[in-house]
Amino acid sequence: MLSTPRNEFPEFPAALSFLFGLTSEEALTALERRSTLLREKLARLDRELAAESGPPRLFLLETEYLRAVTAAELGWVGGVVDDLRKGALSWSYEELAEIARRFQPD
Repeated sequence: MLSTPRNEFPEFPAALSFLFGLTSEEALTALERRSTLLREKLARLDRELAAESGPPRLFLLETEYLRAVTAAELGWVGGVVDDLRKGALSWSYEELAEIARRFQPD
């Protein structure tokens, strides 16, 4: 049903749950690449929406939605990239091992 939001779980959030398996440098590289691809997608959607000869707005609502979601994701990814670059978000094997030890039953 169109009006009822579903609890969908896209691939990207699922992939984020395994980010700790990369080094912070590898994560930075991957997220910078995603940021580039999101900017390209946003530009494509903007061109589609701005096309003078395009269909009426009624037929572009899904494109508007995709643009809004893409812009929000780009903003979020950009913040994580900034935190990785500044060192505000980082991890090491030793830190992860300590976390794992704390959550293991005695």
